[in-house]
Amino acid sequence: MKCRLKTNVIIGGRFVERGSIVDDSALSERLKTDACDYDLNNEVMILRQLDSTVTRPSDDGVVTAFPMTKGPGEVVPRSQIPPTWKENEDFLTNWSPEKRQDVQEAATAAYVQQFNSEPIETYARESYRPESVRSVRK
Repeated sequence: MKCRLKTNVIIGGRFVERGSIVDDSALSERLKTDACDYDLNNEVMILRQLDSTVTRPSDDGVVTAFPMTKGPGEVVPRSQIPPTWKENEDFLTNWSPEKRQDVQEAATAAYVQQFNSEPIETYARESYRPESVRSVRK
């Protein structure tokens, strides 16, 4: 049966990263209970930014709201996904650590690109003056 790993493990002398989907037949009984999540549809990877508010009681008992922003490639519980979002367009149910890294790298590149604009061309002083100003000076 397939499961998603909650922690990094070594299976058969090979390192397997947390979040990978593996067959539990290669795992010990202890790892099956402690390190496996059999509900593969519980966590999804978002493909765009998710803004929401988290409410919880503060230390003095007052319920306080905190803003929360998650970026593309973050893994969140399916319950936090807005009902208007579409699978494979706004979030992915079946994702791998490699796909997650690709999405995060693409989002970072898009964010950095907005600051890397083309340099502004400079012109000689005479080239940008209107014709009327040039004729008066001559």
